[in-house]
This record gives sequence, C-alpha cells and structure tokens, in this order.
Amino acid sequence: MIIRFSVENFLSVRDEQTLSLVASNREKQHPENVQVVDIPGLKGIDLLKSVVIYGANASGKTNVIQAMDFMRSTVLKSFDLKPDAKFPLSPFRLDRSLEDTPSCFEMTFLLNGIRHEYFFSILRDRVTEEWLDSYPKRQRIRWFSRSWNGNGYDWEYSPKEKDLADLESKTRPNALTVSTATQFAHPMLTQVFRWFESIKFIEKGIFFDVTQNLIYEGKSTEIINQIIREADLGINSVQVSKQEKMQEEDMEEGRKKKDAFKQIEQALKILDETFEFQFVEMPLMTEFMHQDANTGEKIPFVIFRESEGTQRLYSLLGPWILALQNGQTVCIDEIDLSLHPLLSRRLIKMFHDSDWNSNGAQLIMTTHDTTLLDQDLFRRDQIWFTEKNQSGATELYPLTDYHPRTTEPIQKGYMSGRYGAIPILGSNFSFSPPNDKEEEE
Repeated sequence: MIIRFSVENFLSVRDEQTLSLVASNREKQHPENVQVVDIPGLKGIDLLKSVVIYGANASGKTNVIQAMDFMRSTVLKSFDLKPDAKFPLSPFRLDRSLEDTPSCFEMTFLLNGIRHEYFFSILRDRVTEEWLDSYPKRQRIRWFSRSWNGNGYDWEYSPKEKDLADLESKTRPNALTVSTATQFAHPMLTQVFRWFESIKFIEKGIFFDVTQNLIYEGKSTEIINQIIREADLGINSVQVSKQEKMQEEDMEEGRKKKDAFKQIEQALKILDETFEFQFVEMPLMTEFMHQDANTGEKIPFVIFRESEGTQRLYSLLGPWILALQNGQTVCIDEIDLSLHPLLSRRLIKMFHDSDWNSNGAQLIMTTHDTTLLDQDLFRRDQIWFTEKNQSGATELYPLTDYHPRTTEPIQKGYMSGRYGAIPILGSNFSFSPPNDKEEEE
C-alpha cells in the first residue's frame, strides 16, 4: 500500500508536492474507508483506501497521476535504455533556472508489512541521487545510496548487503539501481521492483483486453455479468469467444476505431519522435447479449456497437476486479469519463467495501464530477485539490486544510470557491452566439 508520494520539478509541479494516504486520527466517519494496518515504528497510523483529486482544467491534477506513472515506468524500464539514451523528462518549464535542476520522486509504501522509502532524482542524462530505506522496527536501515559527485558516484550499502557492491560497475548513469539489481535477481530489490510493477494506471482510452481475458478464462465471469446487469444497460450477459468473422457493418465499426488509433499515433509522433505505437488486433471477441422485448430472443451486439459508457465500464471491470483481488493500487485519471455519476460512485464503493477489498487495494483518482464531493461517500481526509499559484506552478493540498464541518455540503462549498481549485473566469468570458449580421457587414 502507498503511504505517501512526493514529486518536485516535474511537468507543472515546481516545488515539492506530497499526496498522503495516511488516515487522519481526527476523522471518525466512514471507518470502512480506512485500512487498519500495523506498521512497525508508526503506531496508530492507518491508511486510506482511496483519495480523489479535484481541480480546474490545467491545474495539474492529471500531472500528479502522471508523476506517479513516470516514477513507476522509470523503475521498470530504465535498465532497458541504451547507454546514451536520455530520460523522457519534463521539468517545470516556467522557471528557466530549473532546466538543469534534477526532478525528484519519492514513494513511501508498505511491502511485506514493513515501511519502505524509495527516492531518486534525475537529470535527462543521469541519475543524480538514489536511495532505499526500510523500517523493520523503529530504526532505519539504508539498503543502499548513491549520489553523483561530478565525476562518478559515491556509494553506501547496508553492512548486510555487501553484494550490492557488485552492482556499481553494472549500473549505468541512466539506469536506476533497483532496475539493474532486478536483472541480476537481487532478492530484496527485486521485491521493490515487483511492488512498483503491481501499480496499475488506467488510461483514458478504452482497452478491453484485461476484462476479455478474465471472462474467456472463466475467471470472475459471474461477477462481471452481475455488475453489468445491475448497471441498467439493457444487457443480460456478456460472452467472450475466439474472434470469428464479423458482419460487414460491425467490421466497418472496427475499421473506424483502427483509423482513429492511427491518427492518434501520427499526432503523438509529432510531439515525440521516439513514440512507438502498435495497434493490436484482439484475438477475442466480446458479445453483449440483449433481449428482444417481444420474443425474448437473445440478440448479440459486438463491443463497437455499444455506447462509449458501456465500453468504458466494461474496460474498467477487469483491472478493477484484479486489483481488489490482489490488493493492488489503481490510479485513474478522470474516473467519471463517459460514466454516469451513480456508476462512478458504485465503482469507488467497491474499494471501500471490506467484502470486496479485503487485501489492501487502493484507489487514486481525479475527477470533475462534483456530485462525488459527498461526505456520504468520502471522508474529509480523502479529498484533495490542485491549484496553480501566481507562478503557474501546481499546489496540491487536502480539504482538511479548511477544517470543514462534518455536516458541511462539500459540493456547494467547492463550487462557490471556498476551497479554491476552480477556474476564475474573466468578466468577458461569454458563450453568447456571434452576430452573423454584423460579421456580414
């Protein structure tokens, strides 16, 4: 489980910003939203099962999720970089003095019931600092650290981990020690690598593969069908089979989707020449079974003929169920995308429900859906905001900074600007239609 995450000098974040999933001892409502844990050295500390981030457009809430994703992908992929390759780093651009300043990432998390703290700072061409600490008891154990001295690295290791010294010559400047150690099967650092690997980031696109595979393999099929039936989509069940020849009209829908992916690929390559994309033809086919109201006959619909909301829900259910079963962390930007607020609420409640979430899964999300700003759904310490300051830098802060009452209507307070994090529209901002006659004259 994640305890806290910090980032500095990345995208719209200039100064260090921290997202904490530590439950406040002052908050007594919704005990079901809290995971009771026993962390050595941190007596009385429990963790939140979910947090939600609100903010105006371009305030940086998505960048908080992207910073976590960047940290994860750097841990997983830095060893695979070519020796002269650079990190795809995006430091804060509105302060020229930070162009050559390292970007910093720190994650505090539970692994095997023990608190770990992992930190690294990087420039585009090298790691400048990296360390890993653990707290099996109150006392800190530093597994390793390395820092750039201008000519090379100064290394330190735990006295019990002298074998880490073998990694000095194997770890490139543009690779993390954790990434390198995993390639050589170091037992402890491989566990840290696997922990980062377990975090799931759900993109805004619609990807069916996880859900399809679960149903095809006969895993969680009834659970997925039950949720879809209860979502009032007019669907009785979902079936997955090997891809057969589609009807021509359905094939045309599929071609449209493929053409759209190709356009996205071309646009992204303009921004990043190193971007690689591959459209994968799914070997499986999902059919949604509807029912003829007059005859009761079951009518199959392929996925492309369902609404975007249905496709979105279906694509989420597989990763959702796996995360809950395996105790993983899910990070999702705009959970409300194409979903009715009641569906979004139901998905969130699955993480709060101890029957669903018995293994310590966590949910980190962003949204614009203010109907979810409800103290019947969230504790006050689960709600966070992003706002840009006068320098254009993102500031991340919790609702608890404003000490709202337990009976306070959070949605109303947010929309009125009590907590900040809303757009300040100019006095001339108008949606009035243009005067065509004046334009013609």
